[in-house]
Amino acid sequence: MNRLLTTMPLKVRINENDLDIIGQTFGIAKPKSKLGQQGLKNFTLIHFVQNLREKNLLLDYQLTADPFVQNGAIAMLAKGEISWRGNGGTPFYPPNVRIPFPHGVHMVEFYATDYIANSMLYHAYKQHLMDVVVGPESSPQLKDSTDGFVVIKL
Repeated sequence: MNRLLTTMPLKVRINENDLDIIGQTFGIAKPKSKLGQQGLKNFTLIHFVQNLREKNLLLDYQLTADPFVQNGAIAMLAKGEISWRGNGGTPFYPPNVRIPFPHGVHMVEFYATDYIANSMLYHAYKQHLMDVVVGPESSPQLKDSTDGFVVIKL
């Protein structure tokens, strides 16, 4: 197991077209997506994330503790932070998640939080990579205390 883990990179640029680390490690090729070849008509969250992928943001998924065996399963706790040039420095931490006992006959169970997205948005904000306007045309779930619109320069 340790030999396998030593072959995997600890940080990858999020603009890599092939983030299939497991597939690369085991030599399994995945089919190419047709989504990247098609131009979408409206600016969407997909465009927003695609634009951020072109910046110098790195995904750091190095282990935060030694892997351990618990209830017949191997648990590996990874950092999961996206930061500017991989330097870290996100001023908040991922939440502590209680991982339930393995159930069923699944080969792999994966648990994640919104920390990856929040760290990416924080570092995009710090590097002035975002400019977001929230107004009456925005989602009804976004509420403010004013009658007008709110401009958030991120």
